Amino acid sequence: MQNIRAFLFLLPVTFLFIYLAFDTNDRQNAIEKTHRESALKSQIEYWQVERLVSESYSKIKADVQVNQFFGVPAVPRTQGQTQENNKSGIIENGGPVPDGVIRKIKDFEAFYPKTYWDSAGKLTIGYGFTKDVIPTLKKGDTITKAESDRLLVKLITDRYLPCIRKSVKVPLDGHQIGSLVSLIHNIGIPAFERSQLLKYINEGDFDNAADEFDRWIHVNGDVDSNLKQRRKVEKRIFLALYTPK
Repeated sequence: MQNIRAFLFLLPVTFLFIYLAFDTNDRQNAIEKTHRESALKSQIEYWQVERLVSESYSKIKADVQVNQFFGVPAVPRTQGQTQENNKSGIIENGGPVPDGVIRKIKDFEAFYPKTYWDSAGKLTIGYGFTKDVIPTLKKGDTITKAESDRLLVKLITDRYLPCIRKSVKVPLDGHQIGSLVSLIHNIGIPAFERSQLLKYINEGDFDNAADEFDRWIHVNGDVDSNLKQRRKVEKRIFLALYTPK
């Protein structure tokens, strides 16, 4: 009789332990399933991102390289676009001078604190500043790097960008503007305004316009290796985001 009572007492306890064991196991399985699903979802998201990056890398590679070069926004343009569909373009709205443009001009020109005679026989100082920029410039003058930095920014904002806004009648992307700023600093505003390069740009013929960079490589009739390399870089940047029609 006592054995029967003991059996009847232990029976619900046993069922309780069995229930708790199965419940705990189910909860553990549910937790593990949630973790697996979460891990799988994360992996799928990673694969998706990796695929998107891989697919878009070739498309953005040129933009990245150009942005690193000039530090200007990428606004692709195609041949034949008109001023009407570029209402928010740089030419219309101006904006801050891209740091990359300034840095590259400094690299091209190098800094000279004292006057010197350049390869064309012009008295020069700072970042390629001649008497066209500093009318009072004379032999023996000096300039600090800080003064040169300020003067270069002032030239770009007060002369070069207004020249481009005034002269160019078609939309340009920031990289094309940056390359023209670099060119103008070297050849001067008058030369740019009467150039065949500008005429081609205003005709929307960017291919022939880019080829015109190769014409500005001479000093006193001779090909200058430094100018040749500079024009090669400027031309590459000018065409970086351009897609022929």
